[in-house]
Amino acid sequence: MLLLRFARPKPVSSIQAGSVVVIEGRVVPRATVKVLGTDVDCVFHDTALEQWKKGVRGGRPMWTPMRGDQELEPFEVDDGSGRVLVWPEAERVDVRGGREERIQPKNTTRAVTRYIAPGDIVRVRGLVRVPPKPKKGKPRAELEVGPPDDGKLVILFRRRGEAGE
Repeated sequence: MLLLRFARPKPVSSIQAGSVVVIEGRVVPRATVKVLGTDVDCVFHDTALEQWKKGVRGGRPMWTPMRGDQELEPFEVDDGSGRVLVWPEAERVDVRGGREERIQPKNTTRAVTRYIAPGDIVRVRGLVRVPPKPKKGKPRAELEVGPPDDGKLVILFRRRGEAGE
């Protein structure tokens, strides 16, 4: 959905199970992960490790991708009217944008990352559903937003925020 940035978000307090919605609000983490090589806590990061080496057939040196790492934790979105759990599923999520940062080179390697941190403002498009009942303990949430049956959960980074705001 290319026009997610122009879609009108629905208040969290008015969403109902079974509908595909667009919501926007502040990221409230349930758990965080660290960006590789930093002390940055986030709910999502996509990091590429690059190495400075000669090009193919002895060409001029350049930064060449070595490997990548991507992690996404479930989080809540708070829009002021309420909170809802965003539950991503592997291979069924599309994260667009994020804060970008270059991690300083160590000898001949460096990392380039984009991430979403607690307090950032995101827009999410997905299917509202009642989460499955756990075998023991209480349910993870009353309602959650996950990928639609025929598509992907889309998370669009809108702007930087602060966790204490």
